[in-house]
Amino acid sequence: MVRLTHREAPYIIGLDSYNSIKSREGHHLVEAQAEEYSIDAVLNFLDSIKDEGTMKPQTVRSVKAACNSFKDILNDEEKQDVRRLDFEALAERMATLKGDQHSPGTLREYRRRFQRAIGDFLRYRENPEAWKAEAAGGRKRRSANAAGRSGEVPGSLPKVPRHVQAPDALLFP
Repeated sequence: MVRLTHREAPYIIGLDSYNSIKSREGHHLVEAQAEEYSIDAVLNFLDSIKDEGTMKPQTVRSVKAACNSFKDILNDEEKQDVRRLDFEALAERMATLKGDQHSPGTLREYRRRFQRAIGDFLRYRENPEAWKAEAAGGRKRRSANAAGRSGEVPGSLPKVPRHVQAPDALLFP
């Protein structure tokens, strides 16, 4: 999406349309500005979803802490466009530069939160209305059975329904 100001009237169009308009002769664009995908835009996005009540304030604080920690190690190019981040390389850089300040578990959690924030931000930028609906409804949680867990204690024998048990089996109440 591109925000255009043409003869004092701002409007938003798709990038293909923008390239088509830009290539036409006689059409004057006063200003063309690509949508911002900077780390600061991500942090602003987090503030806005906290203010809207889409995410709990404590969750936003913890995600922002991770984002700010990664922001400290980003170069100028990475700060300007989060769409091109290499999370694996960033995790290694974080471990090298800040490994003495955080435990390995904290570094893993910061990476997970940072990736989640960037992913949520990009999905929001792609389709704000669909993202808001998903966020408002809450993320779908899988049930214990759907996640492959049956609620049984590891190492215990599986529960067998009565109709499957051998007829001569003794049943205790």
